[in-house]
Amino acid sequence: MRWWARAAAFGAFRLLESVEAPTAAILDFNLSDGEVTPLAEHLLARSVHVILHSGVAIPTDLLASHGAMMFCAKPTDCRKLVLTVRQMIDARTANAHEGSP
Repeated sequence: MRWWARAAAFGAFRLLESVEAPTAAILDFNLSDGEVTPLAEHLLARSVHVILHSGVAIPTDLLASHGAMMFCAKPTDCRKLVLTVRQMIDARTANAHEGSP
């Protein structure tokens, strides 16, 4: 992964303006300045792997509408989060190679 940052949604949007998009993002659903949905959608549009990590229930329609997004309920062992990110990246890499000559 390219960088790590901890920020509320507004701060994350500002940070994304000045750096290359990350490979993956682990986002809490409820941030100090609101729900993370707009930020998650922005990251997905930039082909960033997104994992929602939260102690609250995530609307199922949100997850269903974004097949590339995953959910891990809190508390989650950090090793599981890392494994989930690796699996997402590996799956995308394998899918990209299937279309190669």
